[in-house]
Order: sequence, then structure tokens, then C-alpha cells
Amino acid sequence: MEVHRPKFIKGFVEEIFVIVISISLAVLAERTVENWIHHKESKESLIRLRTELIRDSVDLSFNYTVHQNAIIGTQKLTDWSNGKIELTDDSLTILTSNSLDYSWFEANTSEFESLKSSGKLSYIEDKELVSKIITNYNRYAEYKHFTDRELSLVHQLSEFYRKNTSFITNGFNLDNLAIKQYSFKRESINKGLRGKSEFEGFLQQKQLEDNWMIWLINRDFIRVRELINLIKVE
Repeated sequence: MEVHRPKFIKGFVEEIFVIVISISLAVLAERTVENWIHHKESKESLIRLRTELIRDSVDLSFNYTVHQNAIIGTQKLTDWSNGKIELTDDSLTILTSNSLDYSWFEANTSEFESLKSSGKLSYIEDKELVSKIITNYNRYAEYKHFTDRELSLVHQLSEFYRKNTSFITNGFNLDNLAIKQYSFKRESINKGLRGKSEFEGFLQQKQLEDNWMIWLINRDFIRVRELINLIKVE
């Protein structure tokens, strides 16, 4: 005996099938658009981060020169104080001023913080790259620690100079940052500093701090350049 299914059942099944297919296609289309948007935002985020990192590399290069000059100054002044070398009037005043040099690294973190707070950092598909980016930006706390420590020593050395030498300060403005440059008088340097163990001790401490900063800058410069090279901007 042949059984015939009612036509309405067949139509109902076909209708359900059409609905399921339609929903699946709609979900797929939505996810495709969402992935495209995330990919686009990821690319834009990396472009902005790369620009921020390039600024970092420029700042690091500038800071390296500052600390290198300070190291040269403290070493030559130490040799001069020990009687190993003689310095001209101009060299002596310049090197004494350079011994007070330090850098203040301005953290370029605005773009990174914006991406992190908005959750867009997660749009970057390369998770290993994300990890390296986070590690890079975590270095600012360490850098600040060493900068604060050196700044404290610079204040102590400045106070020592104030008590034992004669000098004037010439203030000027650099990118909205007030800078003081010390001009020392040769006679007061000879009389107040040369051969004094306290002076030489300050110079050695300052040279040690500058060497630490040079080490940090070299390490961070390598990290930053690596990230710049890893971030491909098409």
C-alpha cells in the first residue's frame, strides 16, 4: 500500500530549509564584514604604532648622544683632577657643564594606550607581535627608575658645584621645555674642584649612571628597530 505525504509537510520542510540557509548566509556575511573591519582596523593600528615607534627611535638616538657626551666629560674631568691631563679654559668649562647632562625620555604611549583601552589591540592577528609590543611599552617604568636616580645625582652634583665654584646659568627654551645651561669660571674650577676626592667620587657615580642609561638605550633601540621592521605597512 503506497503512502502519500501531505503536500503541506513537503512545503513546510522546504520553507524551514530556506530559512536555515538564509540565516547561515546572513551570519556568514556578518562575520565576513566583521573580519574585514577588524583586519582594516588592525592595519591602521599597526601603522600608527609604527609611527610612534619611529619617534621613539629618534628620541633614543638623541638621548644616547647626551649620555655619551656626559661620559666623555666625567672621564676627562677625572683625569684632569688626578693630574693626568691638562685642559684648556674652553674645554674645562664645557666638560664641567656636560657632566651635569641627563636625558628625560618622553614616553610616546598615547597610541598604544588608546588601542589597549579600546580593545583594538586584540584585532592584531600576529599574537607574537602583540606580545613584543606590550613588552616594549613596559620598559618605560624601568627607564623612569634610572632617570629619576640619575636626576637625583645631578641635583647633588649641581649643589656641590654651587658651593665650590662660580658659574652663571643661561636659560633657553627647547620645544617648550625650559633648559638651563651652566657656564663655569675656569679659575673657580681649578681652585674649588681639582684634586678633591669628593669631586672625583661624584664624577665616578655620574659616569656609572650614564653607562647604565647607555646600556638601556642600546637595548631598547634594538627592540624598537626590531618592532619597526616586523610591522609591515603595505
